Amino acid sequence: MLRILPAFRDKRSFAEGVLEPLACFIVMFSLFLGKIFVPMMWVFFSLVALFFYTSFRHQAERHKFLDIQDNVIEAQELQSALRGTSQSYRISESVKDSLKHLAEQAESNPEVVKAVEDSPSILEAMEALNPKLRKIAPSMETPANDTI
Repeated sequence: MLRILPAFRDKRSFAEGVLEPLACFIVMFSLFLGKIFVPMMWVFFSLVALFFYTSFRHQAERHKFLDIQDNVIEAQELQSALRGTSQSYRISESVKDSLKHLAEQAESNPEVVKAVEDSPSILEAMEALNPKLRKIAPSMETPANDTI
């Protein structure tokens, strides 16, 4: 049964999406049969509000998860673009100019290299744009399988 209906796997989503609306509907229907219309209408509007609230919260959680996935994919693409191995993502000229300027500053001030040493992707980009930096900071080499 769990393989057939994935909603049964997650108890919270099953309770919010099926059990709570079903309980509200049963209460509303019993009030309708008893001809108690004012509380019936109140339960009906509560049922509609519950549906919207559950839908909006589910969408917000889903968007948050998808945003995290998009950020991971974008970080991987940026990392491969900085290494020059990306076919789908290119670095703009303004970013390259900024990195060249940073590389020139690092060449004249070795302490700049030490300041950005925690971020290997920046160091690799600076080294690719200005090979003289290898003489200043031999620790700029990072393994090829590093991730951001």
